Amino acid sequence: MSQSFNIKAIKIVITGEGKQETFEEFACAVTVTKPGLPEKNSANIDIYGLSLNTMTQLAKLNPTPLVSKHNVIRVYAGDKGSPPALVYQGDITHAWADFSKAPNPCMHFDANTGNYAQQIAPSPTTEKGPIEVNQLCARFAREAGFNYEENKKVTGSVKNVHLSGSPFAKMQSFAKQQGYDLIVDDESATLCPPEEARFGDAVPLDTNSGLIEYPKLTENGIQCKCLFNPNVRFRGLIKVNSIVPGANGTWLITKLEHHLTSYIPDASAGTTSTTTASSSTNTSSSSTSASSSGSTANSSSGAVTGRWESVIDAVLYSEEKGHTVYPIKSKQGTGDQSQVVKGTQRLTSANTLTNAISFLVEQMIRNTVNTAEVVSIDEADQNSTGGPAGYADATPLVCQLNGFNNTLPQVSIAHMPFLRPQAGKAAIVMDPQPGDKAILVAMKRDSTGVVSGKGNQVQPGSFRTYDLADGYLINGFLGEAPEIWLELNPATGNISLSTKAANIDISCRESGDIDISTKAGNIAIAATGQVTIDVPDVICTGNLWVKGDLVYDGEATGPGGGPARFRNGIINYAGGFDNTGGITNSGGMQNTGSPVTSNGKTLDYHTHSGVMPGGGNTSQPNEGT
Repeated sequence: MSQSFNIKAIKIVITGEGKQETFEEFACAVTVTKPGLPEKNSANIDIYGLSLNTMTQLAKLNPTPLVSKHNVIRVYAGDKGSPPALVYQGDITHAWADFSKAPNPCMHFDANTGNYAQQIAPSPTTEKGPIEVNQLCARFAREAGFNYEENKKVTGSVKNVHLSGSPFAKMQSFAKQQGYDLIVDDESATLCPPEEARFGDAVPLDTNSGLIEYPKLTENGIQCKCLFNPNVRFRGLIKVNSIVPGANGTWLITKLEHHLTSYIPDASAGTTSTTTASSSTNTSSSSTSASSSGSTANSSSGAVTGRWESVIDAVLYSEEKGHTVYPIKSKQGTGDQSQVVKGTQRLTSANTLTNAISFLVEQMIRNTVNTAEVVSIDEADQNSTGGPAGYADATPLVCQLNGFNNTLPQVSIAHMPFLRPQAGKAAIVMDPQPGDKAILVAMKRDSTGVVSGKGNQVQPGSFRTYDLADGYLINGFLGEAPEIWLELNPATGNISLSTKAANIDISCRESGDIDISTKAGNIAIAATGQVTIDVPDVICTGNLWVKGDLVYDGEATGPGGGPARFRNGIINYAGGFDNTGGITNSGGMQNTGSPVTSNGKTLDYHTHSGVMPGGGNTSQPNEGT
């Protein structure tokens, strides 16, 4: 098979300390790893042939302890004479001159994409009302220093968002909240639906397009090698054609590594050779060294063998359906135990140790530590005013999801103490009713031994921790419009006790006025002792009915201190009426009970002295008659 050779070139661009340096046609070795978040993309870069003075200056880019600098390194790669493609961009995390490789020392760089953006400390972000998902994530990407690639598969809006942390952390949190994968690749950031491709066109990989060796089947899909191709990108697609059974088809890239060398020094001869790549077969392919002019191959010169390849991990993908492929899709409620099950692992969860630990820790916290749940009261003890606060059963209102996003219905949690506002033996009794919403707070330890009315320390009932079975209920959230309410209005200073059914309202106003009103029914005041009204004036705008004796010790006066007058009505009473002051009445007075006595004289049967027949007037009534 005929072979062709082209010289491979790597260009390194470093921006930092207020200036930019470009390194071309230097011997370079670059390893780029793109595992997918939470572990960020990283690169290890060696540049050979630099002067001691240059390496001394570049070593100043090394971050100081506990402080990160915004020093950026970019790696471009391609055939010499052609525009190179961006292979990697990230923040320099380490920079030092490596003399362990003498006689060919190099300048070594470690880099991490988003390292600087992860440590920026801006104010929290709050959005009141709706905002589009792409719009908000684009804002965070710009704050973090990335270009935002809008994904047309990401649609919709969110309401009332609050996020804190660095712009990078906000992007991660927001993506997780909305159920998307955040992809930060070189200079760009984008959101992508889980298990879907970032790019639509699959890159062919076969014996004629760069496939190296044979694909290897893995637990989650395949792993294969190919000659470096800038079109092979993380979360893109490849179409493999190989004789390996099960390897053919379209695959979604979930992890990508690039191993690139150019002009690597010849350690045995002390010269520099140019790395070139041959066309490949389906069995094996390796880079071949050529002379520094790049005109002829020189496999016998003893030059160090270079690499110009990518290592790909991928999962099977259906271009027709637009997502990864499973043998059988689980169906909820079938009861068939042979159905495939799927957990919450993401495509990148097992790519690195960091990703695996992050996934395991998150799962441990999620499965063992409960914090709070919104619940609905199923039933509750109704101990009225004569008993202590009781217990209630409640069902969480937010359902769980399985790996296929099918809803898993919640069940009722039994016998949880509910809140009753109380201090000592003083309480406001408003026990929860079925249908009320409450917050279930999970206790740190099994608290079943804590009972009403006792403050003694107890042993935990079991070894469970942060369990919903040890929930306490704080009721009163998201309730319906009340029909009985007590309002304490800080804006007006008013206090109001009202009931909708009977139209009763008791209000205490900031001015000191107290209003008691009812538009239906009566108001009854009962006491075994006296009712004392100690006020300057009592105004009655309606009829005043007195069914017992009306006794007053003072004067009955009218407006302005004048005589008491009863206008436009009749005083109607069924008891006794004893007046030692004075009454002026311009209406009427009716008495159906005891006699009316005024100044010792009885109206019903008093007598007069000096009575004579004729048209004269009588004398005043006799005393005591």
